[in-house]
Amino acid sequence: MPRKRKSPTGEARTQAVRVHMSPTEQQCIQDKAGSLSLSEYLLTAGLGQSVPQRRQRLRVPEVNRLTYVELGKISGHLNQIAKACHVAVQNGRSCDVDTNEIEDSVVAIRKIRLEVIAATVDIEDADEMEL
Repeated sequence: MPRKRKSPTGEARTQAVRVHMSPTEQQCIQDKAGSLSLSEYLLTAGLGQSVPQRRQRLRVPEVNRLTYVELGKISGHLNQIAKACHVAVQNGRSCDVDTNEIEDSVVAIRKIRLEVIAATVDIEDADEMEL
């Protein structure tokens, strides 16, 4: 079921408007919209609100994507170790692993994964970067 769309005032958005444009006009508007959908961009601009700064998605290098995947696997293995220790302790067995340290490591890995895969940059900054 689609989510109900609401305006910033909380009023439900129930009215749909169809707009006709040429392919060139559509491309021009899409370029200005950046990461916003056409609907979001046209509604925001039409209501005279400031349109969020355009952002450009950069291509994520393959090594970053692979690193992201591998860090996810490591995080999953650490979670399995922590779970096994919790189960062992609940069953009266000992566990020589510090589960708090494992959980801290998982949190750190999640942060690193986000840094590795982040690929959004302001367009003004992209001009200064060498891609």
